[in-house]
Amino acid sequence: MAEHRKSAMQDIIISDEELTRLAKRFGPEVRQMGPWLSDGVFAYISVPIAIVEKAAELLQDRSVLETVSHLRANRKWAAGLTDLLQSRPDLLDEIVFVKRHYGPEMVSDSNDKPLEQVVDWQLA
Repeated sequence: MAEHRKSAMQDIIISDEELTRLAKRFGPEVRQMGPWLSDGVFAYISVPIAIVEKAAELLQDRSVLETVSHLRANRKWAAGLTDLLQSRPDLLDEIVFVKRHYGPEMVSDSNDKPLEQVVDWQLA
């Protein structure tokens, strides 16, 4: 359980409401950024920060990498990811690509350095 809390703190939580807005703008692919979770009241997807960082690296765009670094430093991930997707819709394709190819192995450790390890993406 503590392991899940640690990984959840390293995820970007996107509410169902925000996800619906993003899907209207970018299409259903936004639902592929992370696993769909629900506690019975609140539904959301959880996008590992490490996946967004890897996707930004694949774009090889200095401004995107700087924005991602700034978001990490300021811990403004949810709103920041939405803004970043609006300015760089191609980031969505990279996030989905990274999720599919690296999957749940990608999480961030407590030192905020990406590492790969297998974790359970479902709430226990």
